[in-house]
Amino acid sequence: MFIFLSRRILTFLTDSTIPLWVGIFYAILLGAAVLCQTLFLQAYFHRQFVVGLRFRSAITGLVYRKVGFVFLFLIQIRFMYYLELTIIEYS
Repeated sequence: MFIFLSRRILTFLTDSTIPLWVGIFYAILLGAAVLCQTLFLQAYFHRQFVVGLRFRSAITGLVYRKVGFVFLFLIQIRFMYYLELTIIEYS
């Protein structure tokens, strides 16, 4: 979609016979496409974050349910490794 719009906008900028309303339409269409992409990506990242939190909670429950306090230190090291896999860092 963005490739199509960028080609059309470049054509509009180079050809002076195209009316102004076409350029305005392309600009509005590009803004709507960016807005839709932002909304879809936000929903995707939110869902991935929730899945990561659920996975983290499930692993925590499994560790503390299955293991007594004898092997807790050894399993906590592995547990921290799994926690690092589920953390989503935003920059």
